[in-house]
Amino acid sequence: MQFKEGTADWSEMKKAISYAVDVPESQLIFDFIGNNGNNKAYGNVRDKQSNKKYKVDIDWVENQGWKPASVQVVK
Repeated sequence: MQFKEGTADWSEMKKAISYAVDVPESQLIFDFIGNNGNNKAYGNVRDKQSNKKYKVDIDWVENQGWKPASVQVVK
């Protein structure tokens, strides 16, 4: 897993996070994406239009890719 912008992992993580919050990637500000344990990651994002903030946990599923595990609205 690579937590580096521009990598395939990074792109797939952004897609999973966008899917989880049901907001297009282009409408999100990705404040942080990082490691959250073995085959796990999380992202802190903001919706540019609504200004809502989210913490999204994602898990790596073998042969399937990154899948959302949980979404929290952050105040």
